[in-house]
Amino acid sequence: VGCEKCHGIGYSGMVMISEGIDMRDEDIRQAVMNRVSGLDVRDIAVKKGMIPMVIDGLDKVLSGDTSLGDVKRVTEM
Repeated sequence: VGCEKCHGIGYSGMVMISEGIDMRDEDIRQAVMNRVSGLDVRDIAVKKGMIPMVIDGLDKVLSGDTSLGDVKRVTEM
């Protein structure tokens, strides 16, 4: 059940599972400018230290902040 703060959709108190690519990195920026595939850009970002969303989610499962079912639902796991 949602609240006024979340406009009735029920996201208040939920934990975010995320990943982000640092576009300040020159290798990543060049890959994007050269129109390489999204998967290749993602591979470069992972090599540079980006934590993939599924790994972030599994870390949060291990810490008890979310469930494996929720991670499966929002990732390609």
